[in-house]
Amino acid sequence: MMRNGWRLVALVAMVVAVAMAACSSSSTGGGIGGTSRVLGAISAFGSIVVNGVTFDVDQASVTIDGEPSAPADLQLGMVAAVSGTIDAGGRTGVAETVVVELLVQGPVQSVDPASGTIRALSQSILSDATTVFDGVSLPDLAPGDAIAVSGFFDAEGRIRASRVSPPIEDEIALIGTIQDLDLGASTFRLNALVVRFGSALIKNAPPGGLADGLLVEVDADDPPEDDVMDAIEVDAIGSFLSGDEGDLLEVEGFVTEVLGANEFVVNATQRVRFDDATIFVRGSAADVVLNARLEAEGTADANGVLQATEIELAPDD
Repeated sequence: MMRNGWRLVALVAMVVAVAMAACSSSSTGGGIGGTSRVLGAISAFGSIVVNGVTFDVDQASVTIDGEPSAPADLQLGMVAAVSGTIDAGGRTGVAETVVVELLVQGPVQSVDPASGTIRALSQSILSDATTVFDGVSLPDLAPGDAIAVSGFFDAEGRIRASRVSPPIEDEIALIGTIQDLDLGASTFRLNALVVRFGSALIKNAPPGGLADGLLVEVDADDPPEDDVMDAIEVDAIGSFLSGDEGDLLEVEGFVTEVLGANEFVVNATQRVRFDDATIFVRGSAADVVLNARLEAEGTADANGVLQATEIELAPDD
């Protein structure tokens, strides 16, 4: 996915990997107002609905897969990072920017319709009844078919697909967090995929360079062979959602790490902290476990941690 300089830092001004349509917050009305940053799957139009908030996107700057796009290009199931204002009631807002990133673009390696599992670029992609299939169908997918996937990561590094469709462009690209970085061998892993980056262009790397846990996008000319892929570009993209101190944040996704009694990570990058004043909907602090689906809303602290005023667990399937 060759970028043309159009990357919003840390994907704030971005996005994974299942669309939690059922987790669209009925509680948003009591929560955030003013300048806000919201990450979630597009669940409806009018202009777009993300996490229960109807955003007017008519004047918004829209970016899809790193390219300037039109509001009409936004589709159901795309995971969008929306920056703008939300009214005091929390139900409607005006978007200034909408950024959509695709977690996978490339050929299918295998499909298991019975379990809803797709393998592409050596990644496990899970679909369910909430996944939007547009232009493709799970029973008809076959090895070699090219797909684009929006969604969220889970605790095992799998992609919970919110949308599966034909790719926007004929390209091979993947977003994930670096594991087992070996600077001597110029390799790292994205789950089962070994990425060789010795000849790749490294973009937007932090001062310390590539590191384990860093969220990156990898582009390649050819798909993997035996779970090894040669990168032509590695772009450090920071996180799916972040903000300055005092920004109002809302994030949808899966718990990918539990850091302590009152802190966890959503979507592999967003830290969330709660306390005795946090309101829980459809559950309690005891329900914040690995792979729990939820929405968290609150305020960013100086380190970008979301200090949650409300956490809503997804309804039981």
